[in-house]
Amino acid sequence: MPMTMPSKQTREHIVAATLMLMITGLFISRALLSISMAVFCVSAWLLFSRQKKGNLSALAFVAGFTLLFLLPFISGLWSHDTAEWFNRAVVKLPLLLLPVAFWFYKPEPNTVFTVTLLFILFVLFGTLYSMYEYVLGTENIESGYLQAKVMPVIPGNDHIRFSWLTVIAVIMILYLQKEIDRPSFRYILLGLLVWLVIFLHILAAKTGLLLLYAATLILLVHYIIQKKKKRLLLLLLLVPLLPFVAYHTLPTFKKRVHYALYDYQHYSQNSYREGLSDGMRIISIKSGLDTWQQNPIAGTGFGDIEADTYNWYRQVYPDAKPYEQILPSSQFLLYACGTGVIGLFFFLAALVMPLTRKVLLGNPFFTAFYIPALVSFIFEIHLESQYGCFIFCFFALWTGLITNRVKFE
Repeated sequence: MPMTMPSKQTREHIVAATLMLMITGLFISRALLSISMAVFCVSAWLLFSRQKKGNLSALAFVAGFTLLFLLPFISGLWSHDTAEWFNRAVVKLPLLLLPVAFWFYKPEPNTVFTVTLLFILFVLFGTLYSMYEYVLGTENIESGYLQAKVMPVIPGNDHIRFSWLTVIAVIMILYLQKEIDRPSFRYILLGLLVWLVIFLHILAAKTGLLLLYAATLILLVHYIIQKKKKRLLLLLLLVPLLPFVAYHTLPTFKKRVHYALYDYQHYSQNSYREGLSDGMRIISIKSGLDTWQQNPIAGTGFGDIEADTYNWYRQVYPDAKPYEQILPSSQFLLYACGTGVIGLFFFLAALVMPLTRKVLLGNPFFTAFYIPALVSFIFEIHLESQYGCFIFCFFALWTGLITNRVKFE
């Protein structure tokens, strides 16, 4: 006897619940994030795969992100360390699973609103937690900004990823303001927006600030050109004043600038000094370039990049401490090391695929998220961590496939 399919409303509630669990897991539990993502993908397939057609806008993501997963997965054929290769492949499972789930599942407007608002509230809570810690230990935290440290954050005390989430929350607030006509709610959202921008300058994570400025530039240019809102030209001119004001008003931002200049003075002169964050990145990129040169065509395999990196440090920088011996700090370079020039070509093609869709390229919320994220791959390796890979994959899909909907009721 064939199984009776639940009503559309029931199916929507089930999958919406898994989405909310994913957002919750993103901030409080790696295990919950993994489990809820698996349940979401399975339930989306079981409950919505019988639709006559999938979400055609998701096709570029299905093709592109699957390729991003397959490149390191296939490199297992020439990786000697299979355990390390397996770990690298498992981390990238969202790239394989989430696009297919959104191919079948198109959330209803109420679900979009609820999940988006839940995400923004979690980010807000995270900023308040960080400020609470800052107030409790102001002196110690501010002095830490002169030593490559920042205030405590969630999730996992990963300030780079949290600053990225905060920028995404800014983009999603602008999306909600566009879609919702209630003046009182829009004023609340505006207040949240202002606070998150201020917080990003207090946190002073360089990656987060670069993503914020890039996203702001994309959104302003879109509205000036597409919406003919020339008055926004003034706002565009005022954006460069933000770091100037932050430098003269926020102690953490000022100390972060001083530390960045101190860091630059050393690595620009090729002078090694323990604990320099940007200096460590530059050295790691040198290790990646040397590793790539050893196997330029097919790469060394994702399973062996870590071992090759450690061997390089022992030979070239034997005085480097274990915590300084990091993987090449560039997602582009990491794919080149693992899969060679051939893999790098397909990696770039996979990233560009969503931008070939006119509906995606013309979506300001998607491009404000996606293009800065791609730029950050020059100096970040988001796809090598559970949080980073999930954030990139999920919010590329969420901003690309969800933010072109009709206004909420």
